Amino acid sequence: MSYIYYIIPKEISYVFNGIEYKLGSKSEDVNPITIHIKGKRYYSFLGVLGEEKFVGQLHIEGVSYYSPPVNTKTVIRFDKEGRGDMHYVSNKTDLPIEDKGYGYLYANRNLSEITIAEARKDGNGRSWFSSNGWMITAPAENKESALEISNKLMKKVLFSKLK
Repeated sequence: MSYIYYIIPKEISYVFNGIEYKLGSKSEDVNPITIHIKGKRYYSFLGVLGEEKFVGQLHIEGVSYYSPPVNTKTVIRFDKEGRGDMHYVSNKTDLPIEDKGYGYLYANRNLSEITIAEARKDGNGRSWFSSNGWMITAPAENKESALEISNKLMKKVLFSKLK
């Protein structure tokens, strides 16, 4: 019976309050945000059959850097560390929208806790650094709770804890 759980995608619908913040021990840059997630979460069976992914809408209110393309859906394919590259595809053709990736999303299995490493444009394309990059975390009320969630979700890929 557990096999059915993995081959039938789970409907996800959340509205989270969270924060956008800049990493760095002295950085106090914090902005309140709201994340709306609605779509389907696909699971693999025993980590072998099927693809771990989310397909649907993921909208973030309150972040000036973020502006998803119009008439698109969000596709996030997760790796074994729980990390997924956020991409947008056309609602009509299911083809990717070029240069519109947003960053890496880290989440628990049911997407009830998420953190996003924002890949912001710089002189070399898009980048993110654990020492001074921008993050979005939800649900979170302050930077301390956001860092706790981020460190938990990203523990498999971090060399040291985020500050």
